[in-house]
Amino acid sequence: MTYIPSSKNIFSPSANSSFTSRWVPLFALLLAAFLLFFRLGALPLISPDEGRNAEVAREMNLAGAWLVPSYTA
Repeated sequence: MTYIPSSKNIFSPSANSSFTSRWVPLFALLLAAFLLFFRLGALPLISPDEGRNAEVAREMNLAGAWLVPSYTA
């Protein structure tokens, strides 16, 4: 079997270089932005338990009790 080179090689860097150099990075940037910012803010960052957990950690630090959590309401 002999190899016959094609006059149109679609895998060469010069083929469609204007399309590739212009649209592929733009498409990749838009896709990345969409995936990063899709549903941003749908879930809250601060739940009601976070303040209570921080207060328990502060009281444990003040009391010097590193293993026993304490919460005084």
